[in-house]
Amino acid sequence: MLAVALSQSGQTGEIVETMAWARACGARTLAITNGAASPLADTAEVTFLTQAGTERAVPATKTFTTQLAAVAVLAVGLGADLDAGELRHVPDEIEAMLAAGPADLDLLVNELAEVRGVVVSARGMAYAAALELALKLKEACYLHAMGLSYADLLHGPIAVVDAQTPAILLAADSGPTLDGTVDLARRVVGAGARAYGIGGGDRLAAACTRALPGPRLPEWLAPMGLIVPGQLLTEALARRLGLDPDRPRGLNKVTQTA
Repeated sequence: MLAVALSQSGQTGEIVETMAWARACGARTLAITNGAASPLADTAEVTFLTQAGTERAVPATKTFTTQLAAVAVLAVGLGADLDAGELRHVPDEIEAMLAAGPADLDLLVNELAEVRGVVVSARGMAYAAALELALKLKEACYLHAMGLSYADLLHGPIAVVDAQTPAILLAADSGPTLDGTVDLARRVVGAGARAYGIGGGDRLAAACTRALPGPRLPEWLAPMGLIVPGQLLTEALARRLGLDPDRPRGLNKVTQTA
């Protein structure tokens, strides 16, 4: 058995303790962390260092992207039927997205500045980016952001989506979950609420109230790019609300739980 632990700092006590326990039970252990000289790196047999550099903001951003890259490398190394060469396109695609900037960003920010809550939804590989975006909107913008699989959303919580609670929907430009995401956007808009798309190509953009372009990456790598418009949105919204996105209230770099 292989136990994999992810931690930006590598210092969170319960993660280190769990990794030590797994190793004592006979599991092979792998740490994915940005902390080279951290307790987690010392505890695991093998460490993938993300080498993201110093995270100057409390809500980590680059570490999330590089941790996804490390997980992708791990999947290829474990024999997944994936084209490892496609990984080389990710940095260029992210650079292109940052250089261009999302076209509808200012309009979307102005509209989100008027709401107290939002639902962030996706499925499949994009679900990781949806959960991360919901977390960042909570941390940096103090929004009541609910991250949900769109399958879970349709089973009841969609009732919270209304004129005052929009939905942000993420999807790769292709793949088995795109049809469902487009259908969900149409349902949200048809119910009189706003749907904001990230990624999903022209199909999702056409079904949404507003949309931010996503990366031109295959589905298994798309989350690394999909989070970038979400991060730009979070920063712009926090500043629009008069908040410092780098130093949210009540947060520390290392999380410890009792």
